[in-house]
Amino acid sequence: MDWSGTPLGPIDSWPQSLRTAVDMALDAPVAAAVAWGAGHVLIYNDRYRALCQSQHPQVLGQSFRVCWAAEPSAPAVTEAFERALSGQAACVEDQRVVFDHQGPLEEARVTFSFTPIRDQGGQVGGVLHWITDAVQPEIAALRAAVAWERERVFSLLEHMPMTASITRGPDHRLVLVNAMLRRMTGNRDVIGATMREVLDGREEALMAIRDRVYATGETACCARSRARS
Repeated sequence: MDWSGTPLGPIDSWPQSLRTAVDMALDAPVAAAVAWGAGHVLIYNDRYRALCQSQHPQVLGQSFRVCWAAEPSAPAVTEAFERALSGQAACVEDQRVVFDHQGPLEEARVTFSFTPIRDQGGQVGGVLHWITDAVQPEIAALRAAVAWERERVFSLLEHMPMTASITRGPDHRLVLVNAMLRRMTGNRDVIGATMREVLDGREEALMAIRDRVYATGETACCARSRARS
């Protein structure tokens, strides 16, 4: 990120208070960010980036308000943010947010926390902001385990030496496709499309097997051999 193109200017010109706050945010074990200056320029860590999803990297270096403007929790979050700008620590608990993971939308309940950051003159120069899961620790741990397992499965599928996909629903709407299947479809963006749309009417025998597997929950195998002349 070239910060010289933002209101913050090059990193060498940043005040020590901003540098310290950014270091704290980047090293935080939770989703954390700094909103600095009159434009509330946003700097965040990798965990925060995961929450931004489809908005990253567009919102990096933009105003904090841009990142969360479309969320149902925006009014409450903005109010807490304004309180921090006035010099008071604030949090807003159990807020509903919707995350776009380039597939099905996911809803979560989180807590937004805000702490004012004072500059060398004692004035509020920005806000240190972090997000934590609002659910019980046991449920949060279970979600983390499920997310880890999902990433492991996705990684395995991505590197399989054959076409592979994950679909959802009776119309087999694509949630994930691996590298080989993307090449087969000409690297088109097929996430959210149905398998029949992607295959364009071909492979009806294969689709019949998919329909049966979805309806019965039974495993099926389809083997082919190519005729040689």
